[in-house]
Amino acid sequence: SDFTLKIDGNNVTSGVANEVSPGSHTASEVSQADYTASSWGGDCNADGTITLALGDNKTCTITNDDTPAHLIVIKNVINDNGGNAVASDFTMTINDVTASGGNSFPGAENPGTDKTLTTVGSYSVTESGPAGYDDSYSSDCNGSIALGQTKTCTITNDDVAPTIILIKVVENDNGGNAGPNDFGISV
Repeated sequence: SDFTLKIDGNNVTSGVANEVSPGSHTASEVSQADYTASSWGGDCNADGTITLALGDNKTCTITNDDTPAHLIVIKNVINDNGGNAVASDFTMTINDVTASGGNSFPGAENPGTDKTLTTVGSYSVTESGPAGYDDSYSSDCNGSIALGQTKTCTITNDDVAPTIILIKVVENDNGGNAGPNDFGISV
């Protein structure tokens, strides 16, 4: 009932026999966003045309398939502080919706991994992987996705440089008066 069907431009109800005059007729429908229509089938030609003689009872069919959503997940890894991880060392997970082929998969650099979603709605993308990396997520790594939409989530991991803290302790218990800054310390 969400789809408007027509015979010769006049609205009709799906599954109900409609009396028409003998001769050529054309079945059609009003397109619905986020659905892809097949060619006409049954007794109709692919373009929806049909010719009827007196007493004919014929049926025309069309199938509308919902257009899936796509979520593209891109993994960027920056190794500028001695790290050596690569994108595939991280496991990406799409939460709260269902992805064709599974919701968890190895990270991939640009163009990333294009996952077809078999359900839509609210979602988030998370990851697990090597320690020692700060992460940042683009705005489309969580939110809501609808039929026919394509969104791109980019997660960037940057290796964190190790740090050393040197602490100089000075004990002046025998009359000395030097402080920590009086000594040169280097790494």
